Amino acid sequence: MSKIIVREIESPSGAINFVGGLTIADSGSISFPGRIVQMKHVTYKTRTSWQNATSNTGSVSSNVPGMQVDLQCKFASSKVVIEARILGDVHHNTVFRYTVNGSHITTAAYDSYNDDAGANRWSGITGAPYDGANNNNSTPADIFFMVFYKPGNTNNNTYRIVSREGNTAQSTNYINRTGGSNGQNSYECGVSSMIIYEIEE
Repeated sequence: MSKIIVREIESPSGAINFVGGLTIADSGSISFPGRIVQMKHVTYKTRTSWQNATSNTGSVSSNVPGMQVDLQCKFASSKVVIEARILGDVHHNTVFRYTVNGSHITTAAYDSYNDDAGANRWSGITGAPYDGANNNNSTPADIFFMVFYKPGNTNNNTYRIVSREGNTAQSTNYINRTGGSNGQNSYECGVSSMIIYEIEE
């Protein structure tokens, strides 16, 4: 193994670029593809409910309470990873999507629904589990959501987890609680969370 020891390395351009993609900027920051540039998160503890949107198109959804994070990317070329864990009693016909600044994403590879099925009412990123008895009363469950997106800008964007009805009848969902109670013996409560990473490309 070779070793080089120097006191100082200078670059006429202000940044030092290494073979393989590693860059040390003149600000002292280290840059390379796949690096986590920043992370923001929210933990939501309020016990509440919300109703699914029931329009016959896939473009209308309801905001999931507390599942919102603002993130301003440092690089326009970055991707963001959006993860959420929703604890609650969620109706089994619910589908989940995400929005950026209130708009559903329809960009290929990053769209907020299953593009093989199309942007209809029953198409999303993930759905709610069915417990076999449609028990929206005493037993909550965890729903995990993960998606990738490339904003293509350095604006302060608002990312939200949203839901909609996969059928024609409106249903009510509960977050951080069960459908039957805000919390007591056999009616469990918990917390939900959302996290976003900026990944350098």
